[in-house]
Amino acid sequence: MPYSGRTAKTARLRSRRRHAAGSSGEQVEDLAFLGAGAPEKIDVRLVEMLVSVGGRQTGPATDLGPADFRVLHQGVEAQVHDFRNLADRPMNVALLMDVSSSLGRGVRVAATSAQRFFEGVLTERDAASLLVFNHDLERLTPFTGDTRLLRYAADGLRAWGSTRLYDGIAYAVSSFAGRPDRRALVILSDGADTDSNLDFERVLAQVELAEVAIYPVALRVNDQGTIDALRTLADRTGGQYHIANSVDDLDRIYRLIARALRSQYLIAFEPTAGVAAGPDGLRDIRVEVLRPGLTVTGVRSRSR
Repeated sequence: MPYSGRTAKTARLRSRRRHAAGSSGEQVEDLAFLGAGAPEKIDVRLVEMLVSVGGRQTGPATDLGPADFRVLHQGVEAQVHDFRNLADRPMNVALLMDVSSSLGRGVRVAATSAQRFFEGVLTERDAASLLVFNHDLERLTPFTGDTRLLRYAADGLRAWGSTRLYDGIAYAVSSFAGRPDRRALVILSDGADTDSNLDFERVLAQVELAEVAIYPVALRVNDQGTIDALRTLADRTGGQYHIANSVDDLDRIYRLIARALRSQYLIAFEPTAGVAAGPDGLRDIRVEVLRPGLTVTGVRSRSR
């Protein structure tokens, strides 16, 4: 049987829920929106920024809060909706090493530096993987937190063969499938691609889709096309591009990368309404850190 009831008019309420129970135990419930209009639908698109912060004198900054940042979209300050310090979040790191013949005897020094990198960057919550490429592609270890396994894998490296740089990058990125949390790929290469099946544009699209931060290390690379490609990978994924003049520079560079990975923050903001988009849409975004002596690097953005 239909039921009815009176509800006092209250200006502040947008809806009223009524509940009734009969003697037989049957229960009914209804919800009515008050006023002539239907409830408004709010659709807010947020843009996430992954940034690293550090100082020349102080090293990585891991104690910052939302008040230490300002986000500018097309030159206009944007409202930050979400902020997270990722310093203690688990991390997945892969090191992709070029072991083509051009590396020569330097492969032993490079292998030792790789071992020290794993030992310095991993905590008990993290996992790492070692991959190599020349004319072939090989994953020497799965993702693991066992630095002894990673050290053993690096011990047997030798340099020979040609260079499938782009194929190697695509192969390494695919290894992150199903891996949660933060993901970073460090690439060591000493020369131009000579033997890949994939071109750079296809690899770049795959990398951006996978949301893996790329940290290329160019070891004595003279080919401008390769330099531009590695820089683009870093810029488009929120990583950092490094130049190594010799294998003796690798320890220092790997320490810088480890510090950057330990000083990451996630900032989600709402694009400023009414602000005209630039030629690259949302790419005209600047993140500023307000604490003196610190700079922002490794900016990566995505919509959600």
